[in-house]
Amino acid sequence: MGIFRPKCLGILLLGLFILGFDAGAAQANSAWKQLRGHSACGGVDQRGNLQEPCGFDRAKFESKAVGKCPKGSFFDIGTWACFSCPKGFNRNARPVTSPRACDKPIKGSTTKAVFLGKVSCPSGAFLDPRNGGECWKCPSGYGRTAAAVDKWNACGRVGKKAVSAEFKGKACNAEGAFRDPRNGGECWKCPEDHLRTAAAVTAGNACQTNLDFEPATKTAALTCPAGQHFDFIDGGTCWSCPQDTTRSTSGVKTAKACRIKKMRWVLPERGKYSLLSLGRGAEDILAKLIAERTRIDDAAKAAAKASGEPEAEAITNVWKVIDANPSESPVLSALLAQIVMETAVKPAAQRTASEKDLLAIVANLIQWNRQFVAYQSKQAFDAYFVAANKANAIALSKMGAASIYAGGVIAPPDYNEIVGGAIQMGAGFAGPVGAAMITFIKPVNAALLPYRALQAAKKAASAAKVAGEVAKTAAVSSSWTGASAAMAAAAPMVIAAAAAVVVTMEMDKLLKTEEMEGKIRQAIDISNRPVDIGLLLQMKEGPDEFLFHWAAVIGGKAQPSANFKTRLAAY
Repeated sequence: MGIFRPKCLGILLLGLFILGFDAGAAQANSAWKQLRGHSACGGVDQRGNLQEPCGFDRAKFESKAVGKCPKGSFFDIGTWACFSCPKGFNRNARPVTSPRACDKPIKGSTTKAVFLGKVSCPSGAFLDPRNGGECWKCPSGYGRTAAAVDKWNACGRVGKKAVSAEFKGKACNAEGAFRDPRNGGECWKCPEDHLRTAAAVTAGNACQTNLDFEPATKTAALTCPAGQHFDFIDGGTCWSCPQDTTRSTSGVKTAKACRIKKMRWVLPERGKYSLLSLGRGAEDILAKLIAERTRIDDAAKAAAKASGEPEAEAITNVWKVIDANPSESPVLSALLAQIVMETAVKPAAQRTASEKDLLAIVANLIQWNRQFVAYQSKQAFDAYFVAANKANAIALSKMGAASIYAGGVIAPPDYNEIVGGAIQMGAGFAGPVGAAMITFIKPVNAALLPYRALQAAKKAASAAKVAGEVAKTAAVSSSWTGASAAMAAAAPMVIAAAAAVVVTMEMDKLLKTEEMEGKIRQAIDISNRPVDIGLLLQMKEGPDEFLFHWAAVIGGKAQPSANFKTRLAAY
């Protein structure tokens, strides 16, 4: 049986950080990907209007500006700055801030084409080869005629008049993409400023260019040092904005001279699943754990050892929670998650009916949570893209590109925060704390192994203390009140932990818009595939991702059902 050791405890405690929700929030289901988030500030509102920044700061006066560009550089009126091209390169017509602002002729240089994916048309649509491949659809019950697909009689039906087909989009709709007939149809793209050659699409010379490009180097901003902002006030002066801010359109001497670039994304509310609402299989397994007691007692002892709590006191507190509110027990949550992981690596023939039922339900929950994270990231990216374009246009119209040359008015979304926000703070601790407890109830002293790589062995004991405090609180209350302590313990771990899931979900934070959009599209594609937990656990970051999802979707409250009580009595 496989033993899984998550590398980052923080990944399991991300849920202690972000959003609370009320009892009416949406329960877990496949409609999670349809939920709409929104930007609270620094983006665009639901009408598409630019929102106020999330905050402002003052600019700092640096020096008087002096009057000419350094030798070998040129002045760009759009940015009020001096730039130079690398030796042998010439300025072209692209914006000076473009990574291809300078070019030089070269002998034809070839490179590979980039594979974008299989040609695919929407459900019910068909592929037509015209214009490099297009998707069209006939009305229900109609089929294609011999007429061209864009003609009025492209679709026919016996006993009915012919009708036109409906255009559903290009088969390869990414900008600059082309269709290749390989493997039934694939979408490919040549790099910018490259053209398709006659070579096979998979060849190393599938694309060719006759120019080499380099960015222009900013040497001074109207002779202000790089990174500072020129202003005409006082005869020409240089100013700087604090980190993570950029120059606003307000006066340089005002309290709003610099605007915070960050866009704050608010995730929609959604409910969590209770341990007691995971189906009859989960109820049967939980009832057996409670009746047999052994694994629960062993888990309590392991937690006590990690936290320094007296063993007898730990066992008493754990059972108080189970007796009062079994759905809120971090220990039951940890053990049930552990059983899911153990079941997933068993041969299918060795799984009990209860284990199969539980495994199928949890696989669905993981897929739905993947969809939630991926689609929220897509929404945040779309809002960022609109906001950045609007903000840049306004800045250009009011004060010229000097306001944006140093890095843009709006910063790209922080996908670590979106991933972290997938676990809601107010949703109960059974999921996140239970997931954390797995790291120190596993055999072979697995508690320390995940943290050696991060040089943070003390964090396991810290989390164990949090779990112990929560257990004491839960023994006398129907609600968890240890949130502040839990957050304090988890805070040092959250950044490294979130990064593990961001990479697993193929959603690294990238600065190039094209790459960012591609990664999000890939994350959505991954999220729409059924989840095989056994395969997930074989991935390098798989155990961390599994426990992240467990922490995100488990934690709701529910009373024991009649079936659970019956199963408990039967043991």
